[in-house]
Amino acid sequence: QLAVEETQKGALYNQGQCCTAASRVFVEESIYEEFVRRSVENARKVVIGDPLDPKTTHGPQIDRQQFDKIMDLIESGKKEGARLEYGGAALGDKGLFIQPTIFSGVKDHMRIAKEEVQFVSVHSN
Repeated sequence: QLAVEETQKGALYNQGQCCTAASRVFVEESIYEEFVRRSVENARKVVIGDPLDPKTTHGPQIDRQQFDKIMDLIESGKKEGARLEYGGAALGDKGLFIQPTIFSGVKDHMRIAKEEVQFVSVHSN
């Protein structure tokens, strides 16, 4: 559980908008399914909203360009065959909020494995 929590902290810090975001995770096959399951459980607990509200743990993207890039990458993940485990959608029509997003079954050739993103893609090792 600690590994899942720390991974998500690294991936979602500042809405994933930092060069050190841990958006790609390699996981030992023996714990892969459990890691994905726990990742989804933790993502469901993320509080999305106004970053000035102390209850919020996940705010909006910085601008429309970043928002559109992330939404495009999410679509590419789906089209290229990764399994969307959680999230992947914009929230509401006001603001630039995107659900924390978790993909599994990600392969090295996929855009979501190569490009900087704001969601977690989990690979078996």
